[in-house]
Amino acid sequence: MSHNRTDSKELNSSLSTLESPSTAASELQIFTDLSADVDRSTLSDADVIAQTKKAKDIIKKLEGTTANIFKPSATAASLPLHQVLQAMLACAEDIKMPPQSSATSCSNGKADFPQHRGLVYVIKAILTCSEWAEEGDRGGPLRREELVKNLRALAVTWVTHFLFPFKASPRTYTPQASEIFSDIATPTYERTVDDMPTRSIGRRTLDTDTVLHRDGYTCVITGIVDNRRPVDPGVAKLEVAHVLQRAVGGQSHCEMDPSFRLAAATFSILRNYTRLPDDYLRNLEDHIDHPSNAITLDPHAHIFDQYQICLLPTATEHTYALDWFDKSRVADFLSGLCKLGGCNLADPVVFRNHAPAYHMPDPIFIRIHATVAGVLDMSGAAEFIDNLIDKHPPSGSSKPASSWSDMEDLISLHEVVTELQRAGGVPNSSHSLPSLEKEQIWQLEVFESEPLVDEWCLFSSLPVSPSPHLDNTLGPYQARASPAHLFSWRATSPVTNTPHLLATMPILH
Repeated sequence: MSHNRTDSKELNSSLSTLESPSTAASELQIFTDLSADVDRSTLSDADVIAQTKKAKDIIKKLEGTTANIFKPSATAASLPLHQVLQAMLACAEDIKMPPQSSATSCSNGKADFPQHRGLVYVIKAILTCSEWAEEGDRGGPLRREELVKNLRALAVTWVTHFLFPFKASPRTYTPQASEIFSDIATPTYERTVDDMPTRSIGRRTLDTDTVLHRDGYTCVITGIVDNRRPVDPGVAKLEVAHVLQRAVGGQSHCEMDPSFRLAAATFSILRNYTRLPDDYLRNLEDHIDHPSNAITLDPHAHIFDQYQICLLPTATEHTYALDWFDKSRVADFLSGLCKLGGCNLADPVVFRNHAPAYHMPDPIFIRIHATVAGVLDMSGAAEFIDNLIDKHPPSGSSKPASSWSDMEDLISLHEVVTELQRAGGVPNSSHSLPSLEKEQIWQLEVFESEPLVDEWCLFSSLPVSPSPHLDNTLGPYQARASPAHLFSWRATSPVTNTPHLLATMPILH
């Protein structure tokens, strides 16, 4: 195989057609600006019913437009965004607070849950999209265009910075990555910034023995008994699962960190929509890996992690009704598991404390899980996110996505690999590798973005020193190397500076 400057330029031209800017960054900026007015606006409980109907009518104006479709990659499934707005509104209407958590104010250490707070947040956000479109001297078509743009930004941000971290994290269990946004200060996040955790969630781990002991070594959903129970052990080995996943809080909370604005958006939605108390938000590290945020499950019952099932509060403390989605398939599956544990699907799920010194599962986290599960199912976002992750798995040394910035890295990575394969630059499994008999073997590196140039750039370098020299002219660096050197493709995210090895092979010149 021969490589010359012409080949390199052709490949660079092909690569430059790929879109590297964040597909959600512009929507996030609109969301940030909108949120400033959302925070300042007011809506009384008396207006909730009338304004809910108005919000539903506004959402209909997004349906049927091209902006309504969210398709972040060529191979990804499409998500109708009006369904996301409808689901966020409907599930906020249905939020039911368990009686033991209808507490008053944070000043006495209890949860602060104003009536309709999550619903009011969604209504105000949708109404603000409409109010912005009405400003100025825009004509009818321009007003509609502005409204659609605002609604799209709202829905995309809710998907990428709220639903995605919840849905993706059970498949990865890794901290969220960084994302770079413009450093524009707005009043939107003033309260969120004050209430955000003062430190990121580190390497603290959950005390699984404590949770197993508290739950009596029994799956709280199926009744199946663990084989480590001291008395009358079962045959299964149970697992301990987080209710609110670690990745949801695993972002940087330092204002100087580039990922801070991403974290601020996530925590702003989390606080406003789920009514997570401010004291919980400030001390999230202490809550995430606490036994109150964990339950014991049979491994097959981890569909709880995947939001295919949830627990709905009842009038009795620490007693829940089991609910599930994809009704027939999941119901049959759960029914079989419950029979193994000696219970029925219709039986209430009752948390029992077999070690009074330990904390029970917090109803706040159980409720948040149920709310998110409802939105994921009703909106179609659950299937959309699963499809997106399946279509863009980790490649080479890259890691699974647990945040939207991670996901965009993987999408870009797959696009680069596909384009390079199409251009003949990277072998696939059907290609045979040339022999190592000749010299001039090159190491080529692909970087996501050259500094100050917002496009894909191809660099070539020769591994003749510990720190290979990059030729910024984008052409081959003319030198000779030993046949022992290998040719490798490597993509590096400008956000995390983490290299992702795509393929390594010898190349002849």
